[in-house]
Amino acid sequence: MVKNQKRKLFLAHAYGYAGVIAIRLRSRSGQEDLLQWVDVSSQESLQIISRPQKKSILHCLIHDLALSDWGHEITHWNLYKLEGFFRAHDEIIPKQLRQWTEGNSDKLWNRLERPLKKLEDATFHLLFGDRNTLLNFNRMLAKEVAVLGPGDHSSFKRQGVLQRPTYIPIWLRKAVFHRDQGRCQLCQKDLTGLVNPLADAEFDHLWPLAKSGTNDCTNFQLLCKRCNNRKGAEGKAGVFHYTYW
Repeated sequence: MVKNQKRKLFLAHAYGYAGVIAIRLRSRSGQEDLLQWVDVSSQESLQIISRPQKKSILHCLIHDLALSDWGHEITHWNLYKLEGFFRAHDEIIPKQLRQWTEGNSDKLWNRLERPLKKLEDATFHLLFGDRNTLLNFNRMLAKEVAVLGPGDHSSFKRQGVLQRPTYIPIWLRKAVFHRDQGRCQLCQKDLTGLVNPLADAEFDHLWPLAKSGTNDCTNFQLLCKRCNNRKGAEGKAGVFHYTYW
């Protein structure tokens, strides 16, 4: 049995990073800017895109963007901003590290990972709820995946085309089902009232594998069998959201 994890999210800075990433993904120039922070050909990234994992390429992008921003503040020893960032994520900078020395700078770089991980989690939480942004993100990744092949990783069946995963983990199935509120994202068919809640539910790749899509956990949405068959090798995301009232 897979238990849902309950954790506190620190959203103060996450909204800003989520907004920047979502806006940049809407334009070609913005995507080119973001691609400077993404190396799909690295061994870590190839493992991530070959089969669904809890750490996604989007997590890596968020982390590296934030590391650049807040690492800059350490380099310039802007302690006032850094203390605010740490406090916003329920972390502190110990008194012994508040005076600039090369040793303290190195130690602060290490401690920066704590608030960065919380920022990464919160920003991903916001972006995972926006299927259209995830579609744009995976369309961007496809440009990098298209030039890779079996020589880069065994998960490729030919250049630019990854093998379909043989198994979608329960944690991802539950996350997508919960996010999409148990409804097909194209026809809005209610899939929650069946005897087996997942009997007519299919987990579709937002950006298709046939067009260099990935098996990254950000590239899935809930569809009924009929809509999934009709959609075929087309990049398409559900645009409807059920509001709170």
